[in-house]
Amino acid sequence: MADTVDKETRSRMMAAIRGKNTKPEMVLRKALHARSFRYRLHGKGIIFFQMARLAYKYPHKDNIYFL
Repeated sequence: MADTVDKETRSRMMAAIRGKNTKPEMVLRKALHARSFRYRLHGKGIIFFQMARLAYKYPHKDNIYFL
């Protein structure tokens, strides 16, 4: 399938897409940290709570993983 926009426009559009540290992710992470939840980031958009062995995937991402 042919692209509907030129190369420069496509490049600018793709550069604007952020894969991590998006605003919804930062709001959630700050709220969790303020409530004394400690976590690791596991890939793009996955928060991993090590003590309880739980994982959360942000709803705006493609796949959901359960650990």
